[in-house]
Amino acid sequence: MFGHADCADRTSVKLLDLLRGCQDRWTLYISRLRSNCELLEAEVSRLRNLQEETTEMLYREKECTKRAERARESLKRKIDAIREVLLANDVEEAKRRLEDANLSAITSDDRRSNTRLDHSAGSLLDPINVSIESREDDTERLVLCFFTIM
Repeated sequence: MFGHADCADRTSVKLLDLLRGCQDRWTLYISRLRSNCELLEAEVSRLRNLQEETTEMLYREKECTKRAERARESLKRKIDAIREVLLANDVEEAKRRLEDANLSAITSDDRRSNTRLDHSAGSLLDPINVSIESREDDTERLVLCFFTIM
């Protein structure tokens, strides 16, 4: 009877050793998985921060593009008015059109606070810059001013 119990004890010891080995491997695997998950969580966090930064940069760039587009449109309207003055030599009509262009630019976007981009051609037709001497002088002065801003 002792022989059978001795064999069972050896088998039990072998099974316990095998179980301990499996537990050690499972512990190692779980530890590796846990560290891999922590690394992945850190990477996800880094990527989310990068996404937020990129989104904000894109938003700022879009706003800058919108401002530049508005300034370009305003300058285009002013240049068109100056061209009409050069073609028709009608200073009063050009002043009226420039005022209309300025008013439409202001009313189209009241949120704009940077008007520095919007003033480059507006002073070309002020009474100070336009004399009553002769139409040739007016045309020559406007042509010089026009090519100066180009």
